[in-house]
Amino acid sequence: MGNFSSAVVRESLVRAFTADELRLFTENFYKKVADNQPKTVSRDDLIQALLLACVNNLDKLVRQTVNVVEDTNPSKCKEVTSYLSAQSDTAIVSKKQLVQVLTQIDFVEQISIGLDVSEQSRIAAFWIWGDVMSGQDMLSKRLLDQVAGNDYPILIDLRGANMARTSESIWDNIASTLSRGHDEKAAMIQDIAEIAKRDKVIIVIRGASGVADLQQWLSDFWTPLVETATPAMKSDHDDIRGSLLLLLVDYLSDSKTSPHFAEEQAQLKQYHDLMSLKWGEESFTCNKPVCLSAAQPFDDDILKKWRVASGLVGAITAKLGPVCAKIEDRRPMNVYMEIVKACNQDWSEISSWLK
Repeated sequence: MGNFSSAVVRESLVRAFTADELRLFTENFYKKVADNQPKTVSRDDLIQALLLACVNNLDKLVRQTVNVVEDTNPSKCKEVTSYLSAQSDTAIVSKKQLVQVLTQIDFVEQISIGLDVSEQSRIAAFWIWGDVMSGQDMLSKRLLDQVAGNDYPILIDLRGANMARTSESIWDNIASTLSRGHDEKAAMIQDIAEIAKRDKVIIVIRGASGVADLQQWLSDFWTPLVETATPAMKSDHDDIRGSLLLLLVDYLSDSKTSPHFAEEQAQLKQYHDLMSLKWGEESFTCNKPVCLSAAQPFDDDILKKWRVASGLVGAITAKLGPVCAKIEDRRPMNVYMEIVKACNQDWSEISSWLK
């Protein structure tokens, strides 16, 4: 942080807070960061106490300070971060603010297709795939927010190492959600079709190609569900408020480091060509997922437009310009990580908010 010092942190708080607000901030800081809170902390002792709580780590002090300010006095957050950024050679951004602006970096093509599909039908399926640095989880969140809104329920979200690897395991998860027996498959389909008339029903399967008999599951579950739900969910039914969405997500190896990437890509592409459709090249049908291929690397134009539209103050965007220009690997995940690092935040915390 160059010549940045703890005194600058102290000054940013003293400028923004009244004495009572400062005491409240200190109490909340210790609740969130440290085990033991001092009985009294004067203004002059404030930074020393906070530094001790952060094990004399200035980067951690700044990060924790702006995050606690945002949690306890959100109206003062911009004032504090603006002052800190102006005094530092680093862009200082709070965790929530950073998550909000990162999600504004556009996946233009994919989101446009998602909106086009959702405008045609209340029922849709998407297949998102690419290498592990393509930002599928971030794109999934953006797509769900854009297509389904922020208040969507997720009927089933299978991910990671514990994800079901067979269609029968997926059926088991759905049965458990609906309080049905495993063999009541026709009843499950009818239940979901009824729920989708009034509510948003979303099914997310991550690592979808790892499900050995996924094609059979789509045939046994998704196809009859679409056929059952479609007649009652046509757009001319004014009383219909719900929607039905299936999201399949796949992750290839790192294209820059894995010797098996080309082989994986060819196999997955063949799989997708068989089971999904390409938007604009084939007639739309709800029965088949619309393929959304990997996001392209973010070019200078995308990042420049993002900085202008992000809503961040000038002192911050001015520092992010050179940072973005120096990023060589422009794949979404790497761009996200470099920006988070430049803003003095912890990627492990930020990434969990972006998914």
